[in-house]
Amino acid sequence: NQCCQIVQDKVREGEPIQELWTYEDIPRPEYLLEPLLIKGLPTIIFGEKGVTKSTLALVIYVCLLLPWHDNPLGFTAPNRSIKTAFLDYELPGTIAQYNAKQLQNGMGLGPFPLYHRRCRLPLADDIEQISQWLAKLNIEVVIIDSLARACGGDLIKTEPANNFFEALDKLNITSLILAQTSKDFETKRKSIYGNALFTYYARNIFELCRSDFLQEDEIDVALFHRWSNLSKLYPDMGFKFCFNGTGTHIESQPVNSIEFFAKVSSQKTIMDALKSGPLSAKELAEITGASESSMRVILSKLKKRKQVVNPEKGLWGLMAHGY
Repeated sequence: NQCCQIVQDKVREGEPIQELWTYEDIPRPEYLLEPLLIKGLPTIIFGEKGVTKSTLALVIYVCLLLPWHDNPLGFTAPNRSIKTAFLDYELPGTIAQYNAKQLQNGMGLGPFPLYHRRCRLPLADDIEQISQWLAKLNIEVVIIDSLARACGGDLIKTEPANNFFEALDKLNITSLILAQTSKDFETKRKSIYGNALFTYYARNIFELCRSDFLQEDEIDVALFHRWSNLSKLYPDMGFKFCFNGTGTHIESQPVNSIEFFAKVSSQKTIMDALKSGPLSAKELAEITGASESSMRVILSKLKKRKQVVNPEKGLWGLMAHGY
């Protein structure tokens, strides 16, 4: 009883106030996998069903574990092996193991261990057991698949979001969280499904999208950096996933703004379209889906930034390098 009372008193004390001076040599936040994972903080990747979120998470897992420096995604891998665990709320270990084997075969990798835990309770209700397993295995990063099941309850309300992030804070660990997208089909920019607190509490947010141009056994996807309060927004990243029956092969590729025109910025779409030659404001408006009047405003701003030129009346082109 005395021991329990001491523990409870310590918990109630909370964290002490620290005196932190700005004249010290303060390092920038450390990335475990740049640009995705900032040490000690939560990152969320959200997207619609079928955009290969779980497969991408598996690649990230291998990048951390090996570490995989020449990975096909172009991520900056750590200089040491970082033990990572899947907290899987959707798939049993046998399926996760099969997917890992497919990636090994498709990318020509050697065998690697998969630290996987099938979870059936919300994170807040399972935190003590999970904490013990993570400490026992010296796990430094957790991948949570997916946010909705890990929260439990009505995601539109604030309580599940608060409970989830409070439990995550208790783990005191770097985390990658896979989430679903909002169901607002009228909005060009999607967001994380559920309460706005999921967006506010995440420190780094990416959206994973699939191309509308479908191919047999192949999926073109793009990863867009939507939010970070600790870094710049990184450039869009494109990948091709090939599922040919003998393995899962992944390669990096440029993001085609025409395929993802509803997701990329209007500026990028304009710049990509002009690479093929001069176009009129009307033609650019048809490509981007913008009105002709708003396109003229955008082009005027790009001209002031010396990114485009107006070589002759009615036509626009890219500014030549060196001018």
